[in-house]
Amino acid sequence: MQKNSVNQLSTIKSAMSNSSGWLIWGLSAYFFFLHYFLRVAPASLLPDLVIDLHIHHATFLGVMGAWFYYPYILMQLPSGYLIDKYNVKFILTLAILISGFSAILFANATCLEMVNLSRFLLGIGAASGFICTIKLAAVWFHRKHLPFFVGLTQAVGMFGAFASLTTLHIWVDFIGWRKTMFGAGLCCFILAILVLIFVKNNPPAPVLAPTKIYKPKGNIFLVLNHPLTWINALYAGLIFAPILIIGEFWGIGCFQLLHQLSDFQSALVGSFLFIGWAFGSPISAFAANRLGRKKIMIASSLMGTILLPLLIYYAPLPFYFLLFISFLYGFTNTGLIASYTASSELFSKNQIGLSVAIANMLSLLIGTMLLPVISGLIDYGVYQRKFLSIDSLPTAHWESVDFKFAMAILPVCLFLSLVCALLTRETIREKR
Repeated sequence: MQKNSVNQLSTIKSAMSNSSGWLIWGLSAYFFFLHYFLRVAPASLLPDLVIDLHIHHATFLGVMGAWFYYPYILMQLPSGYLIDKYNVKFILTLAILISGFSAILFANATCLEMVNLSRFLLGIGAASGFICTIKLAAVWFHRKHLPFFVGLTQAVGMFGAFASLTTLHIWVDFIGWRKTMFGAGLCCFILAILVLIFVKNNPPAPVLAPTKIYKPKGNIFLVLNHPLTWINALYAGLIFAPILIIGEFWGIGCFQLLHQLSDFQSALVGSFLFIGWAFGSPISAFAANRLGRKKIMIASSLMGTILLPLLIYYAPLPFYFLLFISFLYGFTNTGLIASYTASSELFSKNQIGLSVAIANMLSLLIGTMLLPVISGLIDYGVYQRKFLSIDSLPTAHWESVDFKFAMAILPVCLFLSLVCALLTRETIREKR
């Protein structure tokens, strides 16, 4: 075990010397950071959007959140295929420009329909961000470094979500939410220029990869028909669904009512989910290399099944203890990293994009399908008590019982992810 740990550290040190690879990966990873910043923004902007756009139902808010995920999910397979087949640099630049335009449109929205359109465009632009970043890491670094970069890339995205939840309200108070979103759009345009200048599709000399577990030919149907492709992907969707629902959208309102917190305290609790994820991602990748992908996936599901009910049903909890539980849940939710790594190891180098795209697609599909359902259940609880008035803001009528009722689906997702983890197969190579 000690020898294996030393070998892992030496491979990471060797990757550090690849300055060109780090620059290229870093630019693509920064887009993943920006995409998460924009993706989670509605959670912080919810009160402003409710007032400025005159939104009166939680269901409408849930539908608005889902508008990002619909194109994001639908574009995963086309993005993965195009990235494997064509120019990564061109696709990455186009994706960044579309995302920047979506932020500008969001900043100028005067109605819910314009917000939905901007979220739809962001979903199209952001769809290839993670896949491009992993593809560039696979091309510019040795294959043995891939789990490390999968974890590090996901950590960068989580820091983007953390920045959105903790700093966005400061910018909103200082310059307003419209100028803040406009500024985020400008950052995307600047990044697109840097990508055009510095990113290259391939290194001067090919990076050799070790022998893989499976060696299918270049046929997309071999990826689509492999059962482990879908077991891994289904696990990814089930394990990540609570983070999507709570961390990316309903967390602030949920924690505020359940644990009697202020807006800032609720945002901080939600952001600690992502901070835990950010620190847990590279550690999860490291642990998956030592212990195996399957063991980490099982442990992640078990911890989530224990910790998530504490956040929702054991309320109110002391604020600092709640921060700790939130961080720990995010830290241990990173079985998704092991799932991504497994999906990248199932097939040859030319099929990484498609394989990871399927896992990335399902990692969001289940949460996206549940988002309007949970939002509708929140509304249902309000209707049942006959408190809803069409002329009043929805936040005046939400109660903790509405969230407890609606969020009951999420522990079920974590239990089902455990079933998938038990059914999957270990993909780590035998220890040398």
